[in-house]
Amino acid sequence: MSSQTFHTLDVLRLEVEQPPATGLRNRIKNPDGVGGGWGWITPQTNQNIGGLVDGSGPYLSFASMDTFMPGEFGSEPIPARPGQWVNWRAEVRSTNRSYQIGLQHLNADGTVVGGFMLLASTATGVRSGSAHQITDPTVVAVRLRAYQVGGGAPPWGFSWRKAMVAVEDTNTGMTGMAYTETQWVNILGKSHSVQIERSELNLGILAAVVYDADLDPAQAGVHLGQGIRAHALVAGSWEPLHVGSLTNARAEYNPLATDVDKRAKITLTATDAAGTLGRVPRPDGVATIPDLIGVLEGAGVPWNINGSTSQRFPGPTVSTNPDARAIDQVAITRDTVHGYAWISRAGVLTAWDADQLPTGVAAVLDEDDMTALSIDYDTDRCINIVTVKYLRPGGEEVTYGPYVDQASREQWGEHTAEFTVHGIPETEANMAAFANAVFAANATPQRRVNTVTLPVRTPAELPKTLLDLYDLVTVQNADLDLDQSMRITGVRHQIATDRWSVTLEFAAQGGVAPPQQTPSAGPTVAAGAGEWVAAAPTNGWTGAVYYNVADGMCTAILDLFKTAWGAEVMAQLPPGAIPKPALPAGMYFYGLSRDTGAQAPFWVGVGGDIGCVFGSAVTGGGGITGTITYPVRR
Repeated sequence: MSSQTFHTLDVLRLEVEQPPATGLRNRIKNPDGVGGGWGWITPQTNQNIGGLVDGSGPYLSFASMDTFMPGEFGSEPIPARPGQWVNWRAEVRSTNRSYQIGLQHLNADGTVVGGFMLLASTATGVRSGSAHQITDPTVVAVRLRAYQVGGGAPPWGFSWRKAMVAVEDTNTGMTGMAYTETQWVNILGKSHSVQIERSELNLGILAAVVYDADLDPAQAGVHLGQGIRAHALVAGSWEPLHVGSLTNARAEYNPLATDVDKRAKITLTATDAAGTLGRVPRPDGVATIPDLIGVLEGAGVPWNINGSTSQRFPGPTVSTNPDARAIDQVAITRDTVHGYAWISRAGVLTAWDADQLPTGVAAVLDEDDMTALSIDYDTDRCINIVTVKYLRPGGEEVTYGPYVDQASREQWGEHTAEFTVHGIPETEANMAAFANAVFAANATPQRRVNTVTLPVRTPAELPKTLLDLYDLVTVQNADLDLDQSMRITGVRHQIATDRWSVTLEFAAQGGVAPPQQTPSAGPTVAAGAGEWVAAAPTNGWTGAVYYNVADGMCTAILDLFKTAWGAEVMAQLPPGAIPKPALPAGMYFYGLSRDTGAQAPFWVGVGGDIGCVFGSAVTGGGGITGTITYPVRR
């Protein structure tokens, strides 16, 4: 192995978050929409927030498609306590409706118990509030909130940037406060070691040892929860390797060391966004990957859902578990739809449906790239017995199975696995189909690449450090007759002052093949699962719509097509034919499959006495297929 031809200090930064050098700390996590809509909440239906960029830079954009309902949007709650001083400011870029904006005070139940709002205005430019002290003893948080008056043809909306909320123990600097951004300080010393380990939805960990007396955490204001990140300089740009928060800081002192820097050994440990999601209660589960936005809203973590970082109103609750956390709900929905979910190297919760996961090859790795290759064949590495735990909307857990791949069991012995799912129509046929998808991917042992280790010896090899979870890479080895494309399921960096290696893992077990979606003349259901009824398409749509009601849920299956452009109702379940939806009247967005002629987003209007209305748009002829499930009331 050749030696490293560059200095690690020139291409690696280990940075901790620090208060701004001047001015007050901004408590808004995503003030300019750089990370999309995360950090902001839209409690109304048919309204969303996203991040956009134009010639003047990034900004947040709120949009509503409702003619009459007022717009409402704002920040996640920001911790605050009685006696503290608070204020806000923001730069309004544009608005086509009158709006109010200000700070609200919240108690532990999330109820508004005070605050100050500006009078309604259409003004643009910098808007700010008045510094004030929290006096209500029940206040635990504040939030920046805005309201916009509806009326007239949609869409209508509001855009802003440089949003800021300050929460301090004194009012110093509160009046006329200037906008500030988070400061990051590089703490990587001349002598150091850094290890980063990340895999799927498991907790990503960064462990660093730095020798530098000036960085003594006892003197440098280091605290738990402080932001910490590692970046690599690749092709002239600083790219993230790990983004998270500090969970432990320790200093060991050797006052007799002749090297002054060696008199303090600083050990830092940090975890990524999986730790945050593991602390956020989320009792309500959702059926689809797009609906995970409702789970993630307000959780304090950015997301990328099927390529979208914007908000949308969440879909219906399909299961309830009072003990579940956000990461649990992500995992259950991922497993239910045989999808993918992970925390990216940038600290973003990323989730994709299997049929939408990008298929481009991120790297081709051969003998010249590797210093180690682990490949094996293990007859115990298979699954041929599956038990399915189904979570119902009321919180009940129902066991289906075990399902058995008899041929695999006879050949390889018994190898069991258990999966928890929700949201799909609860029929014996669907549970068996889920198990069959697992068998298709796992019933037969395969020769498999477990890991490859890549040395980073020259600046030209630094792009290897950016390979991320679920990137598709091709591994080649002529001696083993190996030429295989695989998804990365684990990444491990080992970095020292004079060496750097990246180990990629491919050995996660339990992956399942994506289910094959084929049009059907009608649904196949088990006895007692509800009676399926056909509903007629409308407005020129052709095809079929079937629905049934079972266990308090209405499930509709759509397989529709239109030859010309359209943007109207395509199917309506008859009034009185089903119980009313257990949802407020309004518009609910769902992700449906579509062909190339169809145009997203698709929407499903639910409410009133009409049962359910499905609508979408096609550009010049296109098809819509998909399944929608929502709770009903009798």
